[in-house]
Amino acid sequence: MSREVSGAKEIETHFARVLRVLDIELICAHSPQARGRVERANEVIQDRLIKEMRLRKISTIEDANKFLPEFIEEYNWKFGIEPRDEEDAHRSVRKEDDLERIFARRTVRKLSKSLSFQYEGKCYQLHPANPNRFRSSYVNILERTGKPLLVESGSQELPYTIRAEIPNENPIVLDSKQLEAHWPKKKIKKPIKYHPWR
Repeated sequence: MSREVSGAKEIETHFARVLRVLDIELICAHSPQARGRVERANEVIQDRLIKEMRLRKISTIEDANKFLPEFIEEYNWKFGIEPRDEEDAHRSVRKEDDLERIFARRTVRKLSKSLSFQYEGKCYQLHPANPNRFRSSYVNILERTGKPLLVESGSQELPYTIRAEIPNENPIVLDSKQLEAHWPKKKIKKPIKYHPWR
């Protein structure tokens, strides 16, 4: 679950966010009949489809893709129900819909005073044009398949560099006798020759 900086709901799944951006209504299966249909479809896909492919000795993705149209036609013949309204409610993709950006996984991070944040074991340093307005603010991290991370605040993309990897080492547990030896030692400055406390 994630939240967006732009003011969306704080608790929202990735799937629900994509539907909201694309202006698609999510109809959940609240009734037992609807849940039964969903569970039946899941059982067919997870159980019958696998067994059918095994009986036909299908073991590659290419063969499975060739078999799917035949399986879908047989499944619709057995379990398909004629709709009350034949009108097609699908619509084409709008010009302003950037599907790669919409389907990207989003995560929110809070920036430190140095305009850095941690993500997936690495430390990222931002380099915005106006650094002061981003201190201790939140940024959206967009994770796209096969592409570098996209960091943005609102609709503004922010440049960044990867500072260093954060070591994932097991912490050293010390007892009270060993603790003092690991404290950082301060250098004692020697007072000047004519200091009044000397």
